[in-house]
Amino acid sequence: MSGDRADQFKQNDKLAIVGLLGTVTYLVVLAIATYLGFYFGLLTFEPLGLNEIGDMLAGFFGPIAIFWLVLGFFQQGRELKNSVATLQLQAEELANSVKQQKEMVAVSRETLQHERETIAKSNEERKSALKPKFKVELVQAQRGLAMFSYKPIITNIGAPVTDFTGHFSLRDSNQKFSKVYFGKGETLEGTAFVNGGNYPQNLTFNYSCIDSSGVPNRETVQVNNSIIFR
Repeated sequence: MSGDRADQFKQNDKLAIVGLLGTVTYLVVLAIATYLGFYFGLLTFEPLGLNEIGDMLAGFFGPIAIFWLVLGFFQQGRELKNSVATLQLQAEELANSVKQQKEMVAVSRETLQHERETIAKSNEERKSALKPKFKVELVQAQRGLAMFSYKPIITNIGAPVTDFTGHFSLRDSNQKFSKVYFGKGETLEGTAFVNGGNYPQNLTFNYSCIDSSGVPNRETVQVNNSIIFR
């Protein structure tokens, strides 16, 4: 913008210099021509009326007026051209500003989306950390001729829970468990007797509790081939 204004001032100065030089040249030529005209007798002094004096002055200075009018026309054309260039530059700057604003909005949206995903992931991890996880085992305690003795063992490998109740269903026995506070790493043991020659399979463990965040949990777990021999 400042460079354009400097160029405009330089162009105006050039036009002014051209106008002054042209005017001075015209006046000098006019003075010399008048002097030569009187010197060679081509011009004479005679009384003139007001109208004739006005016509004479108009004839003398009319070309100068037309000359300056033409210079003013060129100056206005240059100023109009500079104004158009300035408006185009302002339009480009406005377009660039709008583009930058759009890019900033896009970056803000991406940042907000990333923050939302991070918060959601953090909430899921927190909820997962507060949920209980139980390891269910069935230990063969004793084996007779027609009777097998199994000990169900439940270990909490997740977060502590309260009001824990559950039952471990075997073929011929339904072992029940309950604990007011079931902490992480704690175990519950029971004894169940199963008759027959086959080991129990497709076992079902049902439990309900309240996790560390106060949310009730109820689930049924299928335990397959979970017998541990000791």
